Amino acid sequence: MKSYSGKIVNMNTTNLNSNRRERKKEQTKQGLLQSAFKLFIEKGYDETTIDDIVSAADVAKVTFYYYFRSKEEIVVEMKRQTAVETLARAQKQLAENISAVSILQTMIDDLIAWIEVNWRMVEVFAAQRFAPQKGKELCGEHETPPLVIFLEALVIHGQKTGEFRRELIPNEVAHFLALGLMNAFFVWMKNGRQNDALKASMQRCADFMLNGLLPKT
Repeated sequence: MKSYSGKIVNMNTTNLNSNRRERKKEQTKQGLLQSAFKLFIEKGYDETTIDDIVSAADVAKVTFYYYFRSKEEIVVEMKRQTAVETLARAQKQLAENISAVSILQTMIDDLIAWIEVNWRMVEVFAAQRFAPQKGKELCGEHETPPLVIFLEALVIHGQKTGEFRRELIPNEVAHFLALGLMNAFFVWMKNGRQNDALKASMQRCADFMLNGLLPKT
């Protein structure tokens, strides 16, 4: 009988090393994100360079390009992570088939809580989204924003439960509400970020979406 003699691979060790590498990669990525986050707040989006970010994160410039293709793309990733954080409770309620109106209120409450602490970052998001950029196609900004994706799913859910009108186009309503919420933020900023003013403005936006221009009967 032919015998085989070769190197025995310890799969547990291999998996452990692989997990360590993945954790290290994630730590490096998050380090870049945190450094960029801080710099965007301190200096603004336009004034922050990739060189600034890699210097603050203490990594080589090539490392930045391993994770992100551009400064714009790192902001897109920040938006994704922000959406995960701010929409977590509402996403859970949607999965549990809670009423659409209740989910909308949860979403607004959580957005307000995040914005009141991180309002400077919302300015950065807006600056990056609306500023003209070369090579914008490289940053993935053509993707539908996570907030709009969630709102579209919420409208569909509300149509199924009979809470929302079935003839409405969910994607259009989602974009309309997202723009309305953004406008509420800008109004709040313009008026000096007064206490409770953001909540009142966002509630008016939600009320308009739910009730429209027609007088209540």
